[in-house]
Amino acid sequence: MHDIVANLGFKVVEIIEQLLGPIRLLAGLDILLGDIIRLSYSGNEVSCKLSNSRNPFGMVVGPPDQWGRVLILYSMAIMKTNNYDLAEKYEAGDLLYSNEFGKLTKKKSQDHSLLLGHVVSPPSEDNSSMEINWI
Repeated sequence: MHDIVANLGFKVVEIIEQLLGPIRLLAGLDILLGDIIRLSYSGNEVSCKLSNSRNPFGMVVGPPDQWGRVLILYSMAIMKTNNYDLAEKYEAGDLLYSNEFGKLTKKKSQDHSLLLGHVVSPPSEDNSSMEINWI
């Protein structure tokens, strides 16, 4: 059963199976569907910003609500997305990290980059979405 399917413009996120439901966090205007985000703290307020490779928290899986909050997947899931580094070729089993632009990539940009998951089914000519196991 598909819990969340979102398609805004050209970005696609489809959650196939998940451990816990997503949460809502305040997001800036630069945060888009499929982006990998980190937490940002200002006073008592928690919001999200684009991730870098050292402190990713989750992935945006839903559009903003009327208060500017987006749905964030932060727990284990199997999902499909097309928000990945297009310069890379992906194979089943490839390990995935975040790049400095909030996209999935198989390249570690730093020694301490955190592992986000692995490729279950790579993109193909017929389907640009990649199925991943998000950990």
